[in-house]
Amino acid sequence: MSLIVETTRVNEFHEVKTYSEKVAKIILEDLMKQPLKEKTGMIITTFSSHVERVQAIADIAKTSDRHIFFLGRSMERYCGIAEKFGILDLPDNASVYGSPKAVTKALNMAEDNREDYLLVTTGHQGEVDALLPRIASGRTPFNVRPGDNVIISAPIIPNPTNKANRHMMERRLISSGARIYSNAHVSGHAGREDHRDFLRMLKPKHIIPAHGKLSMLAAYGELAEEEGYRIGNNVHILRNGQAQVFNGGLS
Repeated sequence: MSLIVETTRVNEFHEVKTYSEKVAKIILEDLMKQPLKEKTGMIITTFSSHVERVQAIADIAKTSDRHIFFLGRSMERYCGIAEKFGILDLPDNASVYGSPKAVTKALNMAEDNREDYLLVTTGHQGEVDALLPRIASGRTPFNVRPGDNVIISAPIIPNPTNKANRHMMERRLISSGARIYSNAHVSGHAGREDHRDFLRMLKPKHIIPAHGKLSMLAAYGELAEEEGYRIGNNVHILRNGQAQVFNGGLS
């Protein structure tokens, strides 16, 4: 058996073990508890495809007095698929809107009575045409007001464009008087010790570290050597486009 494995959080600059998604729910509960009670606007943004995170937000807010609006095309798409397959169970006080017309109608409702709604939106990377950046820049019927709460349940995916877009979005929200909580997240990438456990469970014959810079690939190689593998023998550090031939097959 051969293993091609991602290396995003293997180096020493990250935590050695990634916390469970249960921890993310605890963080969200702690951040959401008070704002849900306030007479102010409240927005949460996260990955539309992160069904477990969407479910956690819904579970926390379902007993509040707010109606939950899940807004944006990708939010509608992923929620619809997840509900169809029975892996997402939205409460009775939740609605999903994806089309521009439907989203605009929902935002108009929330603008008039913001304390009655929780908006869960797309746009956590600050993408210019996504919903939260458009709200931040005043291009929707919903206007951020002083005291509104914005929870960002997603990290910045590290590239210069995302960093710049996210910074601009947050500055616009803050300049409108919003309170920003940007640390409501637990990574979906395994940490160093998670990968060690994985190697011990799987016991692959060959390992190809992937999905990372050369320093990340090398860090995984060092981890594999700690587990008895050898770079150049059964750990293969390759750049994109390079081929690896295995003598005697992969098994």
